Amino acid sequence: MKKDDISFIARHYRRGALSTRQAWDELGIAPSRRWFTRGKVAAAVASLVIFGASAVAVFHAVTPHPATPVETIAEPAAVAVAPETVKEFAFDNASLSQVVTAIKKTYRVEIQGVPANSDALHLTLRFKGDATQLLAAINHILDTNMTIIAL
Repeated sequence: MKKDDISFIARHYRRGALSTRQAWDELGIAPSRRWFTRGKVAAAVASLVIFGASAVAVFHAVTPHPATPVETIAEPAAVAVAPETVKEFAFDNASLSQVVTAIKKTYRVEIQGVPANSDALHLTLRFKGDATQLLAAINHILDTNMTIIAL
């Protein structure tokens, strides 16, 4: 570049003379302005923070939380029913082993003297009474000799 060229530029230079914005303004045509000014960016960030916080709050409120741990208390042992307690039984062509099992389960007792062929012996009976009376009736009907041993 020649010395004359630089001096020409220095004489005619005006601040903002090479500004595209000023050129568009002089022509009367406004260029598209940048949308991301500082204020708009700050507002967008603030709205995203608020939106995120509200989403977390809603998610936290809707999501079920595990209940506080509860101590598990063991069930008390089954209370033995006294053989004198009156219960009602109905057997329809049941084998003697099924009848003995039902008596053991209901009264929580042991029965001794059950015949070896208890599956072959069948009983149809409707009875209301205690375990001793029931076993006495079964002994009389089937001609057995079973006895109750309380636990």
